[in-house]
Amino acid sequence: MNVSERCHWWLGPTTALVVAHELSRVLFISEDTFWNQLAVTRHGVRNLLSMMAARLQRNNDALIEKVEEQIKYQLLEKELETAGKIQSNTVPDGNHLFPDRPEVDAFALMNQAREVGGDFYDALVLDDDHVYMAIGDVSGKGMPAALFMMQIFTSLRLLISNNTPFEEVLPSVNNMLVRNNGDMMFVSIFAGVLNIRTGLFRYVNAGHNPPFAALGEMISSS
Repeated sequence: MNVSERCHWWLGPTTALVVAHELSRVLFISEDTFWNQLAVTRHGVRNLLSMMAARLQRNNDALIEKVEEQIKYQLLEKELETAGKIQSNTVPDGNHLFPDRPEVDAFALMNQAREVGGDFYDALVLDDDHVYMAIGDVSGKGMPAALFMMQIFTSLRLLISNNTPFEEVLPSVNNMLVRNNGDMMFVSIFAGVLNIRTGLFRYVNAGHNPPFAALGEMISSS
């Protein structure tokens, strides 16, 4: 006969379960006997209070731990929300990518799957004739991808703003990223520089989806 079969005769609420690994004898004390004879003795009262105090302490510890976990979770959510706002404010305003260049009609939208992530875009006026634009997607999600994204974003801007030859920008960024990259994170990037005066668009596609193919599909379906 197993434990569950032995307990079928007891129909009251179960507050504890004891499993005997060896042959044992169980002393059954009725509720009336316990409260009327045992619980009223000095030793019984002391033991009862001790057990109640221990159970209350365990319940309090469990409640405190649960509340602390909830507070930590709420703080983490708040921090992620703040980090998401900071990341959103880092990229240019998608409705006004080139406000000083009305001849360039451009729009951008980024909708992260989480509060923070590795997707990004950038747009920057380099001089009177050239504008720079880039889109990228970092491997992974969450805070690690967001931190890696910021490293890429700032590196691209630094190099492109310092008049680095365009064909050297992405190779230089790649060399920066391979250093101290034990997690083997990576990014796909499409970046280009448009000459507003001549219409020449020079670009580099580093493993990203073909943007011109997507543009062609949009034009053909409209």
